[in-house]
Amino acid sequence: APNPPSDESRISKIYEKPDFLDDSTIPVPAEQKHHSHVKGWLISRSQATDYQPTPKAIFWIYGGAYLAGDVRGNSSAADWMGQRCNVDVFIPQIRLAPEANIDDVLWDVCLAYKWLSNRYEDPSTQITVLGISSGGALATRLMQLIAQTSRNEPIGVPHYFNKLLAGVKMPSAGVLFAPYVDYKKESTGSFLHYPRHDLVVTESVKQYGLPYLEDFIPKRPGLDDPRREYSPINQPM
Repeated sequence: APNPPSDESRISKIYEKPDFLDDSTIPVPAEQKHHSHVKGWLISRSQATDYQPTPKAIFWIYGGAYLAGDVRGNSSAADWMGQRCNVDVFIPQIRLAPEANIDDVLWDVCLAYKWLSNRYEDPSTQITVLGISSGGALATRLMQLIAQTSRNEPIGVPHYFNKLLAGVKMPSAGVLFAPYVDYKKESTGSFLHYPRHDLVVTESVKQYGLPYLEDFIPKRPGLDDPRREYSPINQPM
């Protein structure tokens, strides 16, 4: 476990879209040519003039059902977590529906994780991925894609993810808060039975909030049921 933070480490420094987030060594496909640079906030424990990373870090993926959520709204909670763990926290900015589709969102997450993992000698012991709700799904899919790429298995998403994630190491752990991992049209299990008790995923959300996935998840050749095949719960665990 990390050492408890000192009083000095409780003072945070936020780098917002800094120059050092650019990385020209990352392969960028034509489909993502306007999104070749990582965007987000790095909440740092260091007060040095030049960025000095902590030995370990949290990669924080916010939720919002792909319709809402932002870096600023998560910064206080992320800073609280970073202070108590005495680690840096990086919150990538991810695009949202309806302007973006799920491949765009996955690109933002994978690109940001690759950037962060390149800054650490051994991400498998130094980086923890934390995801909330739809961010929990993205954290799950990120780890699945890294594992599938390393084993040369079909990944079910555009081929450019293979190039992006080639050689990328898994994080040390994934911490998932209520991960939204099942996009199928038919509601099953807890999604079917619990909305009448839930304060967030209510009956109205179940009835009206999910049809946007029809356009959010692209229809590509070879995918008989895109919503099912993009669901992390239906991918290798």
